[in-house]
Amino acid sequence: MTNREKLLRDFNNAFLTNDVHFIVSQLADDVVWDMVGDQKISGKENVRAAMEAMAGSMKTLEMKVDQCIIQDRQAAVCGTMRMLDKGNEITFGFCDVYTFSESENDKIKAMNSYVVPLKN
Repeated sequence: MTNREKLLRDFNNAFLTNDVHFIVSQLADDVVWDMVGDQKISGKENVRAAMEAMAGSMKTLEMKVDQCIIQDRQAAVCGTMRMLDKGNEITFGFCDVYTFSESENDKIKAMNSYVVPLKN
């Protein structure tokens, strides 16, 4: 497993445990997080605020990474996650596409998140 693959697996696991500090520590200051079809968040501190707001509304029960593909400064992580949202359990398929910064050592500069609800 490469350093970047380990970082991405740890990064995704941080969503499972709601480790906002770790997530934000891996981001470039000018990060852009595009939750495709939902919202786009620009800047590390805005991502922090969004993560803290999400923490109270949904809880991730389980996450499974099926694929982690890395090519130069680009990477994709695909899998599934089970979440609890207001007492209802829901399952999503996800694919997150990452771009790493050239100027900051392995910091994530962009994230495009594709999330699809799955039938249970």
